[in-house]
Amino acid sequence: TALELNPNDTDNLVQIASCKALLGHSDEAVVLFNKAIKLNPMHFNWYNIYGVMIYFAAEDYDNLIKLAEEIPATLSVDLPAYLAIAYSYKSNNERAAYYLNLYIKNFIAKITFGREPQHGEAFDWVIAVNPYKKQTDIQRFVEGLELAGLKRNESGDSFFIKDPKDQFNFLENTFKKKTTLWELTFNNLSVQLPEVKGFIDISKLLANPNKEIHCSELMGNITSLSNGIEAIDEKAKRKYKIKIDDLQTELQKAEEMNDLGRVELLSNELNEIIDNLKRATGLGGRKRKLADPGDRARAAVTLRVKSAIQKIESVHPSLAKHLQNNIKTGSFCTYLPDTGIEWHL
Repeated sequence: TALELNPNDTDNLVQIASCKALLGHSDEAVVLFNKAIKLNPMHFNWYNIYGVMIYFAAEDYDNLIKLAEEIPATLSVDLPAYLAIAYSYKSNNERAAYYLNLYIKNFIAKITFGREPQHGEAFDWVIAVNPYKKQTDIQRFVEGLELAGLKRNESGDSFFIKDPKDQFNFLENTFKKKTTLWELTFNNLSVQLPEVKGFIDISKLLANPNKEIHCSELMGNITSLSNGIEAIDEKAKRKYKIKIDDLQTELQKAEEMNDLGRVELLSNELNEIIDNLKRATGLGGRKRKLADPGDRARAAVTLRVKSAIQKIESVHPSLAKHLQNNIKTGSFCTYLPDTGIEWHL
């Protein structure tokens, strides 16, 4: 479908070509890849990595070597493994050994993070991450690695290839911030999204299943308004209300746009206004209150949570549905899972 919609998108062509190669349609893959190179001669280096996979499937080791040696051999972990295989089939044992050693260094640096791999681990990994469908392609890959000198796992139990029914069982339900992104995992699907404030609210609720949490607790320092703001006249009240509404609208937009700098600026301004209002009492001998701050906190939390779930829904519908069905918002907010679900937060 992507190819039909835009047959001249070169980034698209290269990746579709690699999929064709993995599926065993190497002739078609080569045609698509060459079309992408012709349309975009100043292409990124990563095009070559896909081209290496394609020319392996086509058994064209000369073009494989040419593409691979045009870019740094450390650009992908398994690129030197492809070179080792190609040189082995061309009976150049010296070059094959050189690139096999480089593959092992890549593997230790980027996969085991300094740990010496177990016997056969590097062999199993490179097979697992190059999922050729045709048994003949897999066999050529395996035999090429062995010709280059890489030892397979003699136990017969792969480090990485598992029963298809169980291959995703290791994924844990996760809702936590990692660096600048949030990692969300549910039903064996993991996604990453930029932060919105609703994620923080949801995380607090997930951490306390079946427990009622007052909306003011989720709102943080804005919650000091839970007992109301007294003693301003009607004219001042209207001006403050308009200003607060405007700030809350702008704050929502900034959160939706993931503009963290503006979110912080608007939040500080909103908090300052609210603190000033809290201190304003006794004007003209009368005591009045703005619209119930508890209502504001309840509305704000509800909006934040709903907006966050909507953002999740676009990339992880099953997680969004779970949250919609099991999170209740209002003056008190609660996460009520229908079954025991463990979250890593």
